[in-house]
Amino acid sequence: IQTGAWGADLDPPSDLAALLERILGSPARPRIRISSIEPQYLTPRLLELVVAEGGVCPHLHVPLQSASPRLMADMGRADPTPTIERLRRTLVRHGDLAVGFDVIAGLPTETEKEHQATVDLLEGLPLAYLHVFTYSPRPGTRAAAMLPSVPERIGVLRTRALLRTDERLRAAYRARILARGRAEVAVEFLGEDGFGRGTTERFLPATVISRDAKPGDLVRGSTDGIGSDGSLRVVPE
Repeated sequence: IQTGAWGADLDPPSDLAALLERILGSPARPRIRISSIEPQYLTPRLLELVVAEGGVCPHLHVPLQSASPRLMADMGRADPTPTIERLRRTLVRHGDLAVGFDVIAGLPTETEKEHQATVDLLEGLPLAYLHVFTYSPRPGTRAAAMLPSVPERIGVLRTRALLRTDERLRAAYRARILARGRAEVAVEFLGEDGFGRGTTERFLPATVISRDAKPGDLVRGSTDGIGSDGSLRVVPE
């Protein structure tokens, strides 16, 4: 599952950015979406490929978990601060890049101040979405042995706060992409109305306003509002 670590065991060693460059050099135009990638593997070279290469979807999903360096260190994870700042700088230059974070509410020993700092940081970034989880212990991990644990009631309240942040981020990002005016949709299935349903390059659910679209099609077009189901409406060019 460590996508970002690809190539480390080769001789000579390689990395994910080098693999992407090889794929992008093939005659056929690819459409690559990088799956969840740990913060430490988000190198400047990889980020540049994601924002600059048309064959790579401008979307990153990062399991951040928490913005607290102390909590991450106690769990044996890297300090998230350098990754957050690198992404912040990238989003200043490329505001329509879709960046989503995994975040966990109620990690053991998490203080109210640390929770609020994470919320404030997320609110201040132009993210596309969050995947929010309430902490549950996994035997054998450092977190499972950390004390004191956060009371279940507090964990639920912190989860709800993060979910409210997620709603605001999703709405704001959807509005930005709608204003952008264009999208590319990979059609995955047909709805009951005969219109194609799929996912845009920026990881938004979309409806292709055409009964000619078929599963497997890659449809480029102009954005035409948000449907009642929350999907981006795209009219083929």
